Amino acid sequence: MNDSRQILETAFARFNQRNIPQAEALCRLVISKGEELPDAYSLLGLISLSIGLPGYAVHQFRKALELKPSLALAKKNLKIATKAARKKPRPKRGNRFLLIKAWGFGFWADVDHVLGQLLLAEMTGRTPVVHWGKNSLYNNGTCTNAFELYFDPVSDCTIDNLTTGSRSCFPPKWNQYNLQLNEKNKLAGEFSRMAALYSLARDEDVVVSDFHTYVSDLVPWIDARGPLSGMDAQAIYRYLFRKYLRPKADIRAEIDQYWSDQLKDRRVLAVHVRGSDKISESLNLKDINTRYGPHIEKRLASDPDMALFLLTDSTTILEEYRQKYGERLLYSDCFRTESGVGIHHHRHDDRRRIGIEIIKDTCLASRCDVFIGHGETNVSTTVLHLKDWQPDDYVLLTDNQLYQPHLFLHKR
Repeated sequence: MNDSRQILETAFARFNQRNIPQAEALCRLVISKGEELPDAYSLLGLISLSIGLPGYAVHQFRKALELKPSLALAKKNLKIATKAARKKPRPKRGNRFLLIKAWGFGFWADVDHVLGQLLLAEMTGRTPVVHWGKNSLYNNGTCTNAFELYFDPVSDCTIDNLTTGSRSCFPPKWNQYNLQLNEKNKLAGEFSRMAALYSLARDEDVVVSDFHTYVSDLVPWIDARGPLSGMDAQAIYRYLFRKYLRPKADIRAEIDQYWSDQLKDRRVLAVHVRGSDKISESLNLKDINTRYGPHIEKRLASDPDMALFLLTDSTTILEEYRQKYGERLLYSDCFRTESGVGIHHHRHDDRRRIGIEIIKDTCLASRCDVFIGHGETNVSTTVLHLKDWQPDDYVLLTDNQLYQPHLFLHKR
Protein backbone atom coordinates (compact mmCIF):
# COMPACT_ATOMS: atom_id res chain seq x y z
CA MET A 1 0.00 0.00 0.00
CA ASN A 2 2.38 2.70 -1.25
CA ASP A 3 0.10 5.17 -3.00
CA SER A 4 -0.92 7.91 -0.59
CA ARG A 5 -4.39 8.32 -2.06
CA GLN A 6 -5.00 4.60 -1.80
CA ILE A 7 -3.84 4.68 1.82
CA LEU A 8 -6.20 7.58 2.47
CA GLU A 9 -9.12 5.72 0.91
CA THR A 10 -8.39 2.84 3.26
CA ALA A 11 -8.21 5.28 6.17
CA PHE A 12 -11.69 6.63 5.38
CA ALA A 13 -12.98 3.05 5.10
CA ARG A 14 -11.55 2.20 8.53
CA PHE A 15 -13.09 5.35 9.99
CA ASN A 16 -16.49 4.36 8.62
CA GLN A 17 -15.99 0.93 10.18
CA ARG A 18 -15.33 2.69 13.52
CA ASN A 19 -11.72 1.53 13.59
CA ILE A 20 -10.58 4.98 14.66
CA PRO A 21 -6.99 4.10 15.69
CA GLN A 22 -6.23 2.45 12.34
CA ALA A 23 -7.77 5.36 10.44
CA GLU A 24 -5.59 7.79 12.37
CA ALA A 25 -2.44 5.70 11.89
CA LEU A 26 -3.01 5.62 8.13
CA CYS A 27 -3.58 9.39 8.07
CA ARG A 28 -0.34 9.98 9.95
CA LEU A 29 1.44 7.67 7.51
CA VAL A 30 0.27 9.77 4.56
CA ILE A 31 1.31 13.01 6.26
CA SER A 32 4.71 11.53 7.18
CA LYS A 33 5.38 11.03 3.47
CA GLY A 34 5.42 14.81 3.08
CA GLU A 35 2.39 14.88 0.81
CA GLU A 36 0.01 17.67 1.77
CA LEU A 37 -3.32 16.03 0.99
CA PRO A 38 -6.24 18.07 2.35
CA ASP A 39 -8.39 14.98 2.84
CA ALA A 40 -5.85 13.63 5.32
CA TYR A 41 -6.31 16.65 7.56
CA SER A 42 -10.06 16.60 7.03
CA LEU A 43 -10.16 12.99 8.24
CA LEU A 44 -8.01 13.87 11.25
CA GLY A 45 -10.61 16.52 12.01
CA LEU A 46 -13.39 13.93 11.87
CA ILE A 47 -11.37 11.63 14.11
CA SER A 48 -10.86 14.48 16.58
CA LEU A 49 -14.58 15.19 16.68
CA SER A 50 -15.37 11.51 17.18
CA ILE A 51 -13.19 11.30 20.31
CA GLY A 52 -14.41 14.57 21.81
CA LEU A 53 -11.63 17.00 20.87
CA PRO A 54 -13.36 19.75 18.86
CA GLY A 55 -10.57 22.26 19.41
CA TYR A 56 -8.09 19.92 17.76
CA ALA A 57 -10.64 19.26 15.01
CA VAL A 58 -10.86 23.00 14.24
CA HIS A 59 -7.11 23.09 13.68
CA GLN A 60 -7.24 20.10 11.32
CA PHE A 61 -10.17 21.39 9.25
CA ARG A 62 -8.47 24.77 8.90
CA LYS A 63 -5.33 23.05 7.67
CA ALA A 64 -7.39 21.12 5.11
CA LEU A 65 -9.00 24.35 3.87
CA GLU A 66 -5.64 26.10 3.60
CA LEU A 67 -4.64 23.39 1.15
CA LYS A 68 -7.98 23.28 -0.66
CA PRO A 69 -10.36 26.19 0.12
CA SER A 70 -13.18 24.59 -1.90
CA LEU A 71 -13.31 21.41 0.22
CA ALA A 72 -17.02 21.40 1.08
CA LEU A 73 -16.88 18.67 3.72
CA ALA A 74 -14.14 20.47 5.63
CA LYS A 75 -16.11 23.75 5.51
CA LYS A 76 -19.20 22.06 6.91
CA ASN A 77 -17.32 20.22 9.63
CA LEU A 78 -15.30 23.30 10.58
CA LYS A 79 -18.55 25.03 11.54
CA ILE A 80 -19.61 22.01 13.60
CA ALA A 81 -16.23 21.79 15.33
CA THR A 82 -16.06 25.54 16.00
CA LYS A 83 -19.49 25.51 17.63
CA ALA A 84 -18.57 22.50 19.76
CA ALA A 85 -15.25 24.04 20.79
CA ARG A 86 -17.02 27.18 22.04
CA LYS A 87 -19.15 25.23 24.47
CA LYS A 88 -18.10 25.66 28.06
CA PRO A 89 -16.39 22.42 29.10
CA ARG A 90 -17.83 20.47 31.95
CA PRO A 91 -15.91 21.02 35.19
CA LYS A 92 -13.34 18.35 35.89
CA ARG A 93 -14.20 15.85 38.59
CA GLY A 94 -11.97 15.60 41.67
CA ASN A 95 -9.25 12.99 41.56
CA ARG A 96 -9.21 11.04 38.31
CA PHE A 97 -7.14 7.95 37.69
CA LEU A 98 -5.58 5.88 34.93
CA LEU A 99 -5.25 2.18 35.78
CA ILE A 100 -2.49 0.60 33.69
CA LYS A 101 -2.68 -3.17 33.42
CA ALA A 102 -0.04 -5.59 32.14
CA TRP A 103 0.32 -5.80 28.38
CA GLY A 104 1.35 -9.43 28.92
CA PHE A 105 4.31 -9.78 26.58
CA GLY A 106 8.10 -9.32 26.91
CA PHE A 107 9.50 -7.28 29.79
CA TRP A 108 10.40 -4.04 28.03
CA ALA A 109 7.33 -4.37 25.80
CA ASP A 110 5.25 -4.30 28.98
CA VAL A 111 7.24 -1.31 30.23
CA ASP A 112 6.73 0.44 26.89
CA HIS A 113 2.99 -0.03 27.37
CA VAL A 114 3.33 1.59 30.79
CA LEU A 115 5.29 4.51 29.35
CA GLY A 116 2.65 5.22 26.71
CA GLN A 117 -0.02 5.27 29.40
CA LEU A 118 2.08 7.44 31.72
CA LEU A 119 2.20 9.95 28.89
CA LEU A 120 -1.57 9.68 28.57
CA ALA A 121 -1.90 10.29 32.32
CA GLU A 122 0.19 13.47 32.01
CA MET A 123 -1.78 14.66 29.00
CA THR A 124 -5.12 14.14 30.74
CA GLY A 125 -4.25 15.12 34.31
CA ARG A 126 -4.87 11.67 35.76
CA THR A 127 -3.08 9.88 38.59
CA PRO A 128 -1.43 6.75 37.15
CA VAL A 129 -1.77 3.40 38.89
CA VAL A 130 0.28 0.53 37.44
CA HIS A 131 -0.97 -2.96 38.27
CA TRP A 132 0.54 -6.04 36.62
CA GLY A 133 -1.59 -9.04 37.55
CA LYS A 134 -1.05 -12.73 36.91
CA ASN A 135 -1.15 -12.15 33.16
CA SER A 136 2.30 -10.59 33.47
CA LEU A 137 4.92 -13.06 32.29
CA TYR A 138 7.17 -11.74 35.07
CA ASN A 139 4.82 -12.35 37.99
CA ASN A 140 6.43 -14.85 40.35
CA GLY A 141 3.03 -16.01 41.57
CA THR A 142 3.49 -14.69 45.10
CA CYS A 143 2.34 -11.11 44.64
CA THR A 144 -0.74 -9.28 43.40
CA ASN A 145 1.18 -6.54 41.54
CA ALA A 146 4.21 -7.75 39.59
CA PHE A 147 5.19 -4.22 38.52
CA GLU A 148 6.30 -3.48 42.07
CA LEU A 149 8.59 -6.51 42.06
CA TYR A 150 10.81 -4.42 39.80
CA PHE A 151 9.98 -0.72 40.18
CA ASP A 152 8.89 1.69 42.87
CA PRO A 153 5.21 2.71 42.60
CA VAL A 154 4.54 5.54 40.14
CA SER A 155 2.04 7.15 42.55
CA ASP A 156 0.69 6.78 46.08
CA CYS A 157 -2.53 5.23 44.80
CA THR A 158 -3.15 1.47 44.45
CA ILE A 159 -5.80 -0.56 42.68
CA ASP A 160 -7.53 -1.10 46.02
CA ASN A 161 -8.17 2.65 46.24
CA LEU A 162 -10.05 2.46 42.94
CA THR A 163 -12.45 -0.27 44.01
CA THR A 164 -13.90 1.65 46.94
CA GLY A 165 -16.70 4.20 46.77
CA SER A 166 -18.73 4.79 43.65
CA ARG A 167 -16.49 5.42 40.65
CA SER A 168 -17.37 5.62 36.97
CA CYS A 169 -15.09 3.73 34.59
CA PHE A 170 -14.06 3.81 30.94
CA PRO A 171 -14.19 1.73 28.79
CA PRO A 172 -17.59 0.55 30.02
CA LYS A 173 -16.45 -3.09 30.02
CA TRP A 174 -14.88 -2.13 33.34
CA ASN A 175 -16.53 -1.24 36.64
CA GLN A 176 -15.31 -0.89 40.19
CA TYR A 177 -16.20 -4.53 40.87
CA ASN A 178 -14.11 -6.12 38.11
CA LEU A 179 -11.03 -3.87 38.13
CA GLN A 180 -9.00 -6.65 39.72
CA LEU A 181 -9.41 -8.83 36.61
CA ASN A 182 -6.17 -9.26 34.69
CA GLU A 183 -7.84 -8.39 31.39
CA LYS A 184 -11.25 -8.28 29.77
CA ASN A 185 -11.81 -8.41 26.00
CA LYS A 186 -8.26 -7.20 25.46
CA LEU A 187 -7.84 -8.51 21.92
CA ALA A 188 -11.40 -9.34 20.84
CA GLY A 189 -14.95 -8.59 21.85
CA GLU A 190 -16.75 -5.43 22.92
CA PHE A 191 -14.39 -2.53 23.70
CA SER A 192 -11.34 -4.56 22.69
CA ARG A 193 -8.09 -3.05 21.37
CA MET A 194 -8.80 0.26 23.06
CA ALA A 195 -6.12 2.72 22.01
CA ALA A 196 -5.23 5.66 24.25
CA LEU A 197 -6.83 7.85 21.59
CA TYR A 198 -10.27 6.95 22.95
CA SER A 199 -9.35 8.16 26.45
CA LEU A 200 -8.00 11.63 25.66
CA ALA A 201 -11.27 13.43 26.36
CA ARG A 202 -13.02 11.12 28.83
CA ASP A 203 -14.23 12.47 32.16
CA GLU A 204 -14.96 9.22 34.00
CA ASP A 205 -13.28 8.76 37.37
CA VAL A 206 -11.19 5.80 36.21
CA VAL A 207 -9.82 5.04 32.76
CA VAL A 208 -8.45 1.51 32.38
CA SER A 209 -5.76 0.58 29.87
CA ASP A 210 -5.06 -3.03 28.93
CA PHE A 211 -3.98 -2.41 25.32
CA HIS A 212 -0.76 -0.92 24.02
CA THR A 213 -0.32 2.58 22.63
CA TYR A 214 3.15 3.78 21.63
CA VAL A 215 4.50 7.07 22.94
CA SER A 216 5.14 8.24 19.38
CA ASP A 217 1.46 7.71 18.51
CA LEU A 218 0.38 10.08 21.29
CA VAL A 219 2.89 12.84 20.55
CA PRO A 220 0.76 14.50 17.80
CA TRP A 221 -2.08 14.91 20.33
CA ILE A 222 -0.04 16.78 22.94
CA ASP A 223 -1.55 20.16 23.79
CA ALA A 224 0.54 22.92 22.19
CA ARG A 225 0.06 24.96 25.37
CA GLY A 226 1.21 22.20 27.72
CA PRO A 227 4.61 21.52 29.33
CA LEU A 228 5.40 18.65 26.95
CA SER A 229 4.80 20.73 23.83
CA GLY A 230 7.70 20.74 21.40
CA MET A 231 9.28 17.57 22.77
CA ASP A 232 9.77 14.72 20.33
CA ALA A 233 9.14 11.08 21.23
CA GLN A 234 12.75 10.44 22.21
CA ALA A 235 12.82 13.36 24.64
CA ILE A 236 9.47 12.32 26.11
CA TYR A 237 10.67 8.74 26.62
CA ARG A 238 13.70 9.99 28.53
CA TYR A 239 11.54 12.34 30.59
CA LEU A 240 9.15 9.52 31.52
CA PHE A 241 11.95 7.12 32.43
CA ARG A 242 13.58 9.71 34.69
CA LYS A 243 10.34 10.72 36.38
CA TYR A 244 8.60 7.41 36.91
CA LEU A 245 10.74 4.29 36.48
CA ARG A 246 13.03 3.68 39.44
CA PRO A 247 14.15 0.05 39.86
CA LYS A 248 13.79 -1.46 43.33
CA ALA A 249 16.69 -0.88 45.72
CA ASP A 250 18.05 -4.44 45.55
CA ILE A 251 18.09 -4.30 41.74
CA ARG A 252 19.92 -0.97 41.75
CA ALA A 253 22.45 -2.41 44.20
CA GLU A 254 23.07 -5.46 41.99
CA ILE A 255 23.59 -3.24 38.94
CA ASP A 256 26.00 -1.00 40.85
CA GLN A 257 27.93 -4.00 42.17
CA TYR A 258 28.48 -5.50 38.73
CA TRP A 259 29.47 -2.13 37.33
CA SER A 260 31.98 -1.59 40.14
CA ASP A 261 33.43 -5.09 39.85
CA GLN A 262 33.61 -5.43 36.06
CA LEU A 263 33.11 -2.23 34.08
CA LYS A 264 34.06 0.79 36.18
CA ASP A 265 37.04 2.84 34.96
CA ARG A 266 37.02 1.10 31.57
CA ARG A 267 35.83 2.18 28.18
CA VAL A 268 33.14 -0.30 27.20
CA LEU A 269 31.30 -1.14 23.99
CA ALA A 270 27.92 -2.77 24.73
CA VAL A 271 26.40 -5.01 22.07
CA HIS A 272 22.90 -6.50 22.11
CA VAL A 273 22.44 -9.55 19.84
CA ARG A 274 19.13 -11.43 19.81
CA GLY A 275 18.51 -15.11 19.28
CA SER A 276 15.80 -17.50 20.60
CA ASP A 277 12.26 -16.54 19.52
CA LYS A 278 13.32 -13.36 17.70
CA ILE A 279 13.91 -15.41 14.55
CA SER A 280 10.13 -15.85 14.21
CA GLU A 281 9.55 -12.08 14.52
CA SER A 282 12.49 -10.87 12.45
CA LEU A 283 12.89 -13.18 9.46
CA ASN A 284 16.21 -11.63 8.46
CA LEU A 285 17.67 -11.95 11.97
CA LYS A 286 20.61 -14.11 10.86
CA ASP A 287 21.58 -11.52 8.25
CA ILE A 288 21.29 -8.71 10.79
CA ASN A 289 23.43 -10.62 13.30
CA THR A 290 26.22 -11.01 10.73
CA ARG A 291 26.33 -7.22 10.36
CA TYR A 292 27.53 -6.66 13.93
CA GLY A 293 31.06 -7.83 13.17
CA PRO A 294 32.30 -4.90 11.05
CA HIS A 295 30.83 -2.36 13.47
CA ILE A 296 32.42 -4.05 16.47
CA GLU A 297 35.79 -4.45 14.76
CA LYS A 298 35.85 -0.79 13.79
CA ARG A 299 35.15 0.34 17.35
CA LEU A 300 37.63 -2.02 18.95
CA ALA A 301 40.34 -1.16 16.42
CA SER A 302 39.98 2.53 17.22
CA ASP A 303 40.31 1.86 20.96
CA PRO A 304 42.54 -1.17 21.72
CA ASP A 305 41.76 -1.03 25.45
CA MET A 306 37.98 -1.01 25.00
CA ALA A 307 36.10 -3.92 26.58
CA LEU A 308 33.10 -5.62 24.97
CA PHE A 309 29.95 -6.19 27.05
CA LEU A 310 27.54 -8.64 25.41
CA LEU A 311 23.79 -8.79 25.99
CA THR A 312 22.20 -11.88 24.48
CA ASP A 313 19.49 -14.43 25.20
CA SER A 314 21.31 -17.09 23.16
CA THR A 315 23.91 -19.56 24.45
CA THR A 316 24.99 -20.12 20.84
CA ILE A 317 25.69 -16.43 20.27
CA LEU A 318 27.50 -16.17 23.61
CA GLU A 319 29.81 -19.05 22.70
CA GLU A 320 30.47 -17.54 19.26
CA TYR A 321 31.51 -14.22 20.83
CA ARG A 322 33.63 -15.96 23.49
CA GLN A 323 35.55 -17.76 20.78
CA LYS A 324 36.02 -14.58 18.79
CA TYR A 325 36.81 -11.99 21.47
CA GLY A 326 38.28 -14.04 24.31
CA GLU A 327 39.17 -12.17 27.50
CA ARG A 328 38.00 -8.91 26.01
CA LEU A 329 34.40 -10.12 26.31
CA LEU A 330 32.30 -9.49 29.41
CA TYR A 331 28.76 -10.70 30.10
CA SER A 332 26.50 -11.15 33.09
CA ASP A 333 25.50 -14.50 34.55
CA CYS A 334 21.89 -14.86 33.41
CA PHE A 335 19.46 -17.34 31.88
CA ARG A 336 20.05 -18.00 28.20
CA THR A 337 18.76 -20.62 25.79
CA GLU A 338 19.82 -22.42 22.63
CA SER A 339 16.22 -23.02 21.58
CA GLY A 340 13.80 -20.89 19.58
CA VAL A 341 11.60 -20.37 22.62
CA GLY A 342 11.73 -16.93 24.23
CA ILE A 343 13.20 -16.62 27.72
CA HIS A 344 9.85 -15.51 29.16
CA HIS A 345 8.12 -18.64 27.84
CA HIS A 346 10.47 -21.07 29.59
CA ARG A 347 9.65 -22.59 32.97
CA HIS A 348 11.37 -20.71 35.79
CA ASP A 349 11.41 -21.34 39.52
CA ASP A 350 11.82 -17.61 40.12
CA ARG A 351 10.29 -15.43 37.42
CA ARG A 352 11.36 -12.27 39.24
CA ARG A 353 14.96 -13.27 38.62
CA ILE A 354 14.34 -13.24 34.87
CA GLY A 355 12.99 -9.69 35.04
CA ILE A 356 15.91 -8.56 37.18
CA GLU A 357 18.41 -9.96 34.69
CA ILE A 358 16.75 -8.04 31.85
CA ILE A 359 16.76 -4.77 33.81
CA LYS A 360 20.35 -5.33 34.93
CA ASP A 361 21.80 -5.95 31.47
CA THR A 362 19.83 -3.07 29.95
CA CYS A 363 20.89 -0.57 32.61
CA LEU A 364 24.50 -1.71 32.44
CA ALA A 365 24.47 -1.23 28.66
CA SER A 366 23.16 2.30 29.12
CA ARG A 367 26.19 3.12 31.28
CA CYS A 368 28.64 1.98 28.61
CA ASP A 369 30.41 4.38 26.27
CA VAL A 370 29.11 2.95 22.99
CA PHE A 371 26.13 0.75 22.14
CA ILE A 372 25.31 -1.34 19.06
CA GLY A 373 21.94 -3.05 18.83
CA HIS A 374 18.91 -4.15 16.83
CA GLY A 375 16.10 -1.62 16.33
CA GLU A 376 13.40 -4.30 16.34
CA THR A 377 14.15 -5.36 19.92
CA ASN A 378 12.86 -3.67 23.05
CA VAL A 379 16.11 -4.09 24.97
CA SER A 380 18.04 -2.15 22.33
CA THR A 381 15.44 0.60 22.02
CA THR A 382 15.17 0.95 25.80
CA VAL A 383 18.91 1.57 26.08
CA LEU A 384 18.43 4.67 23.92
CA HIS A 385 16.09 6.21 26.46
CA LEU A 386 18.06 5.60 29.65
CA LYS A 387 20.56 8.37 28.97
CA ASP A 388 21.32 11.17 26.51
CA TRP A 389 23.58 9.48 23.97
CA GLN A 390 25.87 11.22 21.54
CA PRO A 391 24.61 10.32 18.03
CA ASP A 392 27.75 8.39 17.02
CA ASP A 393 27.80 6.37 20.24
CA TYR A 394 24.39 4.71 19.84
CA VAL A 395 23.99 2.58 16.72
CA LEU A 396 21.06 0.45 15.59
CA LEU A 397 21.46 -1.93 12.66
CA THR A 398 17.78 -1.53 11.74
CA ASP A 399 15.25 1.27 12.11
CA ASN A 400 13.96 1.91 15.63
CA GLN A 401 10.62 0.10 15.84
CA LEU A 402 9.26 2.59 18.38
CA TYR A 403 9.35 5.42 15.85
CA GLN A 404 7.87 3.60 12.85
CA PRO A 405 4.18 3.69 11.79
CA HIS A 406 2.34 1.16 13.94
CA LEU A 407 -0.25 -0.34 11.61
CA PHE A 408 -0.39 -3.86 13.03
CA LEU A 409 -2.02 -3.29 16.43
CA HIS A 410 -5.40 -2.28 15.03
CA LYS A 411 -5.41 -4.18 11.76
CA ARG A 412 -8.67 -6.16 11.64
